[in-house]
Amino acid sequence: YSGQYDICIGTPIANREQEEISGLIGFFVNTLALRSDLSGNPSFSSLLDQIKTTTLEAYDHQHVPFEKIVSEVVNHRDLSRSPLFQVMFALQNTVESDNKISYESDGFNLQEVAHTNRTSQFDLSFDVTDSSQGFFLDIEYSTSLFKESTIRHMVSHF
Repeated sequence: YSGQYDICIGTPIANREQEEISGLIGFFVNTLALRSDLSGNPSFSSLLDQIKTTTLEAYDHQHVPFEKIVSEVVNHRDLSRSPLFQVMFALQNTVESDNKISYESDGFNLQEVAHTNRTSQFDLSFDVTDSSQGFFLDIEYSTSLFKESTIRHMVSHF
C-alpha cells in the first residue's frame, strides 16, 4: 500500500509481566514499535516468521518506556505525528464478558459507556477483537488521508 520496504507499526502491550502489579487497577499499557523489512519481496510465510521473531524480541523489552525509545532514536520530532509509526495494530484478546463493566464501592459507581471517536490518533488503526464468534475488525483512519473506498479495499484484502 505504501510502496515502502521498511515498515514500522505500533502495537499496545499490557506490560503486566511483573507479578506485583498483576492485580492492580491502572493503565500500564506500553507501545511497541515493530519494524519489518519487505525488501526482496519475501514470501508470506517468511514475512510471518520475520514478524513473529520481531514481536517476540520486542516482548522481551516491553518494560522500556516508549518515550525512552523515542528520545534515543528520533533526532527531530514533529508533534503533529507519532514519532516512529503512523499505523497502529491492536489485538484485543482478553477474556470476553457478556456484561458491561461496572464497579461500585463506597458510593462510587463506575460503568462502561459506549462512545464513538471523531478523530483518529494515528493515520490508520486496526483493532482486532478475538471472541468466541470469531475475529472482529474495527478500522479508524484519517479521512484527510484515506477515502472510505480505499479502506473498504484494505478490509477486503485483510
